[in-house]
Amino acid sequence: TAYVVSAAAVPVTTTSTTNTSGKSKSKSSAVKYFNKSTPKKRKAEQVSSLPLPVDDGLMEWKCPNITGSRNAELECGCDLPHTLRCNIDLHGLLLLADRLRTSPYSISLLDCSLRNVTFLSDAKIFDGVSLHGLVISSGEIKRVHKSAFLGIKGPLQALGLPGNALLSVPWNALSTLGALERLDLANNKIKALGTADFVGLINLVYLELSNNQISSISQRTFSNLRKLEVLKLGGNRLGDYAQSLRSLSQCLSLRQLDLTANNLNGPLSAQTLAGMRNLESLNLNRNMIKSIQNKALANFSRLVSLSLRHNQIDVLQDHAFYGLGALDSLDLSYNGIVAISSSSLQHLSRLTVLDLTHNFLRALTSDLIAPLPSLRELRLAGNDISIVARNAMDGARELQSLQMQDNPLSCDCSIRPFAEWLQVSQLHSSLSASCVTPPRLEGAPLLQVPVET
Repeated sequence: TAYVVSAAAVPVTTTSTTNTSGKSKSKSSAVKYFNKSTPKKRKAEQVSSLPLPVDDGLMEWKCPNITGSRNAELECGCDLPHTLRCNIDLHGLLLLADRLRTSPYSISLLDCSLRNVTFLSDAKIFDGVSLHGLVISSGEIKRVHKSAFLGIKGPLQALGLPGNALLSVPWNALSTLGALERLDLANNKIKALGTADFVGLINLVYLELSNNQISSISQRTFSNLRKLEVLKLGGNRLGDYAQSLRSLSQCLSLRQLDLTANNLNGPLSAQTLAGMRNLESLNLNRNMIKSIQNKALANFSRLVSLSLRHNQIDVLQDHAFYGLGALDSLDLSYNGIVAISSSSLQHLSRLTVLDLTHNFLRALTSDLIAPLPSLRELRLAGNDISIVARNAMDGARELQSLQMQDNPLSCDCSIRPFAEWLQVSQLHSSLSASCVTPPRLEGAPLLQVPVET
């Protein structure tokens, strides 16, 4: 199996024609070929990576010979097997579809960058064309004809309309695509999600809605998406109407949820997000969350990764992470945390990575390590740590990496137990801490300071 990363990568089947001698027939190419890089807005690497069957060697697949006309220049190329990328206008899109209908070589993914198109106005554009994945982007498309995608021979499993100017989900054009598994509507101007927006998409597994202007979601928007596993809502405005987050309770199979940069503010509590018992990854980076309250995520029992980078968190209440016994990675970097009690980190028996980079911690104590018996990597760079308690490393039996650079360590007699512990540990390669005081040791790497001094 070969893996292809694209805006809508999908499984393919190959077709070819052979003559009586068994040799493949192909026409000489008159098309303008080029390696067109995918625009950044599409974030293609984040959308999908599905396996493509490898040719069995009996029939050789070739890039379709797509030629233009007097009125339409077609710039097309195949930079990946079974993938055709074109830069055309609307007339060229119709001509391209006609060429694909008669080509002996089928493609799996068609990726079109359109010029000067604000309305995808034609019905059945790809009628009779065999496609499993389709991406159309112009930067300007505001509307899509309700029958634009009718007649595609596929079935169509992945559709991308990223980097356009859609003001709402083109639900009437999507409603007939019952086999669709992946949908990318990122980088548009969608302001709200309605009850009927995804009706009919019962097989949808992956939904990308990042970088829109969504502030409101109907409570029934996701009720039909029983198979949805990945939902990306980063870069929207859900904090303006936080009640919309309750709609996520309809996503019974959801495994990954991205709510980055949504202006979510105030405390993270049990009322912020409805429990999602199958969720494994939750991204809340770049919001304005100020604290994590007691049992805030108690109903997320399968959560493995939790990221809260770049918030305004300064308080972790006792038992803040109650119920997260499966959590493996916790990222609290770039916040305002001054101190952490052992009760705050209780219940994280399987946590292996804790990132507290760039907070305001003033001391390294046993409260940080003792509650975490499985901890392997602790990141404390860029804090205000000057003191390391005598028993700070008690219980650090599994620790393999400790990052403490850019802390104002006081290398006086009180740090000797820590220095001695470092001498017998295996952390030398990962620790790059330096002394700030006393003056005679300023700038000296802690590992190079003799313990007896």
